Amino acid sequence: MGQRSHTNTVVTVLQALLKERSCTQIDLARRAGVDSQVVRKHLEELQRHGFPLEREGDPPQVWWSVPKGWFPGAVLFDSKSVPVLLRQLSRLPRSKEREQLIQRILEAAPRPSPEPLKAPAVLTPAMDGERGDLSTAC
Repeated sequence: MGQRSHTNTVVTVLQALLKERSCTQIDLARRAGVDSQVVRKHLEELQRHGFPLEREGDPPQVWWSVPKGWFPGAVLFDSKSVPVLLRQLSRLPRSKEREQLIQRILEAAPRPSPEPLKAPAVLTPAMDGERGDLSTAC
């Protein structure tokens, strides 16, 4: 197999593990275009630096996996948890940090499909522009 940059190898391996959650060492090596021992060395180094990688089996069938829901440097919330998280944050006293967290969550949260507009349940009188009076016409 050819020689590739260390960074490219690690990124390729991590991308595969994040997508599949579990892969054989041989498959990871094939995807990265390097020898399986090169992949093993990189994965063991990542383990030593705190990555939650798990190894199972003996050569030639060695499986590597990452915990479900794990993403490096981030916390993942399923879409059902987002409204709960926002509700809990909204109960905290207002602060710059609270507002930044809420804004970040809203930017990253999945958007629901727009619903068609419905007729309002309550009609209110409109303001008359000239006199500021309430008008009964809608």
